[in-house]
Amino acid sequence: LTWCASVCAMSLAGRTPLTSAEAVAASAPYASDIGFFFDFDGTLAAIQPDPGAAQPVPGVVDRLAELVTLVNRVAIVSARPVDFLAERFGELPSVDLYGLYGLESKRDGVVSVDPEVVPWVPAVRRMVEAARHELPADVLVEDKHIAVTLHYRMAPHRRDQVETWAHREAERAGLAVQPGRMVAEI
Repeated sequence: LTWCASVCAMSLAGRTPLTSAEAVAASAPYASDIGFFFDFDGTLAAIQPDPGAAQPVPGVVDRLAELVTLVNRVAIVSARPVDFLAERFGELPSVDLYGLYGLESKRDGVVSVDPEVVPWVPAVRRMVEAARHELPADVLVEDKHIAVTLHYRMAPHRRDQVETWAHREAERAGLAVQPGRMVAEI
């Protein structure tokens, strides 16, 4: 908090933004109190037409392994399920994983699911099956067990159809839609 206050104060006082070297120098004394939280898609991995094909960019796993030794906490927060993240970062047991916007987590090797989600799993399961049968084949239906993501990246002309379907069906089931980059997630 002290580090954030001093860096934020510099920025608010009209000073120019810190360079990477200045940020590291300003942060070093507070390393034991600092945490880094990274998104997966578009940050640690390139966006892919097939979401299942996304992999960490070359070298990122090694850099995260180094970072874990320097700061208090490193975490990956993603719309991806925890098991997806664990397959790609499992060799980094000290990196915390937060999947499905935090509805799932893996810390110290223990996977947890938000208990408020569990009663909704049957509705999500029905939604996955309905989407696979009712939406066009060029819309990718990604089953995330406690969520379903409808990708229209490969079929951008389907946007209105997908979003209308997602909102209608989510409302019927008492679920919510989270919009994203050419996706609707329920």
